[in-house]
Amino acid sequence: PVRDERGTRRPIPSDERDAMIEVNALLGGLPLALDVTGARVARTRMPWTQAVVMLRVDPLKADAVDLDPVTGHARSVQATFASSLTVLAGESELGAEAVAACVLLGAGRRIPRALIADILASDQWEVDGALEPALGLRLLTLDDDTIRIHELIAVVARAEALLDSAAGRAV
Repeated sequence: PVRDERGTRRPIPSDERDAMIEVNALLGGLPLALDVTGARVARTRMPWTQAVVMLRVDPLKADAVDLDPVTGHARSVQATFASSLTVLAGESELGAEAVAACVLLGAGRRIPRALIADILASDQWEVDGALEPALGLRLLTLDDDTIRIHELIAVVARAEALLDSAAGRAV
């Protein structure tokens, strides 16, 4: 059983339970990918069956980067990340630009929030507000003075940028 928004316990329908198991398999059990997907499902109130469809639909660019050659789950991780970036860009263009700046400055590092504001020629409070959707999507973490982006997010973002750049040259 799960609790709804009022705290009432309700059983999980079998098709949703099966979809949760399939999402786990599609994402290779990778904790960050599962966390990002779970955050998106919770935030949008998307059924897990729809999350399965989402993870299967956009394998377009995935073969170009092999994040996990042992399990081969790069496609699912990329699809999840691309989906999160699409949501973020729709909610906050400045937030998407801030995530991109963090990727360029280096994953795993603590990046001063004021530096991102300076790079984007924006007020720090405005950037902090724009980053709220990115926090909800689990793309980064914030502390008092710094932003930190996960290495996996940076790897996939760089791959997406390279693919977009290559596609632009090919056209």
